[in-house]
Amino acid sequence: MAQVGYMGDIVFVASEAELRTPANISRSGGARWEEHKLHLMKPASEFAGPDLEQLSFKMHLSKANGVDPLEEIDTLRSMRDNGEVFPLVLAGSPITENYWRIESISDADNFYDGKGNLIRSTVTVSLKEYDNTGEGG
Repeated sequence: MAQVGYMGDIVFVASEAELRTPANISRSGGARWEEHKLHLMKPASEFAGPDLEQLSFKMHLSKANGVDPLEEIDTLRSMRDNGEVFPLVLAGSPITENYWRIESISDADNFYDGKGNLIRSTVTVSLKEYDNTGEGG
């Protein structure tokens, strides 16, 4: 089994028996600025610090690739609904020093077998960086 990375308990893997990898990864981040109003002058800008990073990706889940799409979607929903925070590692390196949290998930392009079982789905996962350094602990 070739481990590509992991997101908490979800292991990204590429092997002959199983394929669960992120695709179409998109990452964004920004800076926080405060504008202070000054009498008869333009506002003064003050750098307040970096904003939290955001990342999204798709996963193509298929029983043909050794993955149960419904089970994977249920795991992701549980992580989201329970407010889990987790490390995000790709290619052996953490994406950031901080943990991440699931902001949203959506599934589309769902295919079902003749018995109504989900056999293929494309899931979009949106993550936001979780930084608890300001919590004093």
